[in-house]
Amino acid sequence: MQRCPTMTAPTDRWVLIDIVVEQTGYSKNAVYAKKKGGVWTRGRFWVEAPDGRITFNLSHIQRWMSGGLSSGH
Repeated sequence: MQRCPTMTAPTDRWVLIDIVVEQTGYSKNAVYAKKKGGVWTRGRFWVEAPDGRITFNLSHIQRWMSGGLSSGH
């Protein structure tokens, strides 16, 4: 019998804003407002990638949306 390799899903999924908009239903303006207002804090909900683009932690955002994760305040 062959064994299948065990795959584990990463807990952090860093994505660009278009994916956040698509997956959450928030507008780009709403996403940036949460970032700028400190609701979603740097390092936890978003980071600046080495190329300067802002990436968002979709897993954390989805947990925050369901009430399972507090904001960065």
